[in-house]
Amino acid sequence: MGGGADRRVFIRNPASLNHPGQLIPLTTGIVEEFADMLTTIATSASDNKITPEEARKIRARWEELKSVTESFVRACESGNFGEVRPAGETPKKT
Repeated sequence: MGGGADRRVFIRNPASLNHPGQLIPLTTGIVEEFADMLTTIATSASDNKITPEEARKIRARWEELKSVTESFVRACESGNFGEVRPAGETPKKT
C-alpha cells in the first residue's frame, strides 16, 4: 500500500441496550447518521483538500455510524430489536 503506514482502527462492538423503539425510526436514524457523515465529508472536501482536523471529524462520524449500524445488524441477527441503540445515543458502560 503506497509508502504510508498501515493504520487500521478497530472499534469495540456496542453493548446491547434495551430500547422500546420501533423498526422504522431506528432505520431512519441510521440513514440520518449516514447523511451526517456525508455532510461532514462534503463540507471538509469543499476546498479540494482535507486537513488533519477535518480527517479527525470524518473519522469520528464514521466510527459513530459504524457503531450504530453494528448495533442494528446484531439486533437483526438475533431477532431482538429491543437491543438496537438509537442513533446519537451513547452506549452505556456495562
